[in-house]
Amino acid sequence: MLNTKIKGSESSNVEVLECALQEITSGRRVALITIIGKEGSGPRDLGVIIAVSDNGLKKGTIGGGLFKEIVVKEALKALSEDKPRRVKIALRPENIPEDAIKTSMYCGGVIEVFINILKPSPYKYMGRDYM
Repeated sequence: MLNTKIKGSESSNVEVLECALQEITSGRRVALITIIGKEGSGPRDLGVIIAVSDNGLKKGTIGGGLFKEIVVKEALKALSEDKPRRVKIALRPENIPEDAIKTSMYCGGVIEVFINILKPSPYKYMGRDYM
């Protein structure tokens, strides 16, 4: 079995996915956020995930402070618009890529995340999947 624990993270990717599945099974939509790009330094490595449900429940971590606040805000926006998205966040006040969200942070890197929207199946009835 693969070690799914990400170095320095609170939850393994498997735990995050299990939580997301539980939320979806309960009828809630979930934004699954994955770090897909990292230039320079940043709080976590590629592949780390966090789940944010439409009721605000969060599982996992991809960093803290302002970075996490921006990512969660973007996830909630993606959920409200029902559209997945890619987001770049500059963790430095200068030399900002054109397509990145500027911050006042001094970590030095640029992190790119993909926010995917996971929804309950419209074909579920009494616990059975009819698709």
